[in-house]
Amino acid sequence: MAAAHRALALLACLVATPALAQKPTQIAAGPVEAPYSLTAADGTGLRLVGLDARAVVDGPLAFTELRLTFQNPNPRRVEGHFKVTMPDGAAISRFAMKIRGSWMEGEVVEKQAARRAYEDALHRRQDPALLEQDSGNTFTARVFPIEANERKELIISWSHTLTAAGEAYRLPLMGLPSVEQLSLTAMTAAAQGGGPTSSLGGTTSRYQVSKVEKTGFTPDQDWVIYGGDIPATGDALRSDNLAVVRFVVPAAPQPEAVARAVVLFDTSASRVMDFEGRLAALRTLVNRLPEAGVQDVTVIAFDQVAEKVYEGPAKGFGDAPIARLRTRGALGASSLQVALESLEWIQGPRRAIFLTDGMVTAGEDDREALAKRIAALGRSGVTRIDAIVDTTARDAGMLDLLATSDGPRPGKVIEGRAPLDEQLGRLGKQTMADVHLAVNGAQWVWPDTVRGLQGGDAVVAFVDAPAGTPLQVSLSGGASGVVNPATREAEKPLLERSWVLARIERLENTRAKSDPDLKEALKQQIITLSTRHRVLSPYTALVVLETEGDYARFGIDRRALADILVVGATGVELMHRADLVVAQVAPPPPPPPPPPPRRPPVKQMPRRDRGRAGNGDGARPGTRT
Repeated sequence: MAAAHRALALLACLVATPALAQKPTQIAAGPVEAPYSLTAADGTGLRLVGLDARAVVDGPLAFTELRLTFQNPNPRRVEGHFKVTMPDGAAISRFAMKIRGSWMEGEVVEKQAARRAYEDALHRRQDPALLEQDSGNTFTARVFPIEANERKELIISWSHTLTAAGEAYRLPLMGLPSVEQLSLTAMTAAAQGGGPTSSLGGTTSRYQVSKVEKTGFTPDQDWVIYGGDIPATGDALRSDNLAVVRFVVPAAPQPEAVARAVVLFDTSASRVMDFEGRLAALRTLVNRLPEAGVQDVTVIAFDQVAEKVYEGPAKGFGDAPIARLRTRGALGASSLQVALESLEWIQGPRRAIFLTDGMVTAGEDDREALAKRIAALGRSGVTRIDAIVDTTARDAGMLDLLATSDGPRPGKVIEGRAPLDEQLGRLGKQTMADVHLAVNGAQWVWPDTVRGLQGGDAVVAFVDAPAGTPLQVSLSGGASGVVNPATREAEKPLLERSWVLARIERLENTRAKSDPDLKEALKQQIITLSTRHRVLSPYTALVVLETEGDYARFGIDRRALADILVVGATGVELMHRADLVVAQVAPPPPPPPPPPPRRPPVKQMPRRDRGRAGNGDGARPGTRT
């Protein structure tokens, strides 16, 4: 009955709305969804036959270039649905598709204009592709056509920031089927020095290189590259007025005092993969919550309907509630609104612990409205909200909203793939008050305020400061002091791109708090930055068209656009538009016109039957002559 109720509710929702090393790391105990896939409209998966990944890691900045080759197993032309899951905060910079032997580059265009261009190309029977953000850190692209038994080649690249202390570069591979040819190359910048020198000059590199080649390989773990720890003084990269600073916050940990917790377990359909493994992990977590100071718990399952499955001592959470959750299953849509409303069922001081990916597919999804709900919960006795996420696909922005909105004291977004002892340690420690950042002489710093920090957390901030001025970060609020990071010059392309992304995030944050007129102006400013610097934003998409004439028809001057970041022999390099061989691919000849329809032969009736079929003068029965 509960499953039927949730199915009906779902239907209603749908109708309504430094030293380089490699270490094997097992990410999950059960099956994982493939991070890269190309699927036909009928659900048929195209086989991944080639994956060539090239990465550059420089301090807190990382850039990834991925070349994928898929094989259409169908004896017919199909439209493909390409899906890629990327790290939190990643920004796509390139999407290219090989069309009849030539690479065609995607261009960053305002989202509605990109969709119009794609649909127009479809109607013209051409080869377009459209890539845009789906939800959270998942991006999807429509690719058409993929010919019968064709090998379709795609390039996608992105940059992201390594924000956690000692965070490693990770390329998701878990969940992929057997790959015919796998090639992985990582270039990690040395913390100091510029690499070897040559008496005759020439090109040198300051990167350490790691390379993996596999044939017929089925990945059983992600590819992880471990760099060095953050220096005690912090570190920084700089080029002219652009800078990024990274440092670790010191603080004495204070134990969390609230002994009652509400655990909210997401049972939406996105959690169906390895649901048994998630039930086992939930049981272990709840039973060990006393180590984090929690003695009594209420466990609530939620998707678009919430249900209390247990209330009592944390150590007593056992077979019966697990059986109820197993019967409930992972079904339906995910509504954080429903989950937040269920917190009102319990009175008195309490903390909340979400186990979810933060993907909202039902109910309220406006972040400002959800933040107001969280603020109200703070006034009603909810002291802190934490979120534990164990999937690669997630909505980091929504998870941050849960953990750091005004009202309750800030909580943490905790990596569910981390050891359980580490998770419990974070749950058992208080977070600091807001920490404010300032840099002398800087035009701006982003973020300028950080919420939910604990001792040992890393902070990464982007700065616009005059060239030549010392980078000195002053801290106030929950932590105080001055950070004088070890600074070195960085190659500008990657730093500039990451800096622009931070600027877009800063504008988006300002936009969320502005009146409607200013919101629209800030949106246009974000679109301008996004298209000029090839940084995909919530308001832009990447569109691949077939010929230069197609781009011209939609007013896209490709020669005037930004250069393309690629991974080269010396790290991240610029592929200049002047050097780019633009594919001048002639469209395929139109299909020959169909032959005129053949009229079926008229069957002559025997003379003796003609009088029955007609009225003797050749007219049909009932007609007038």
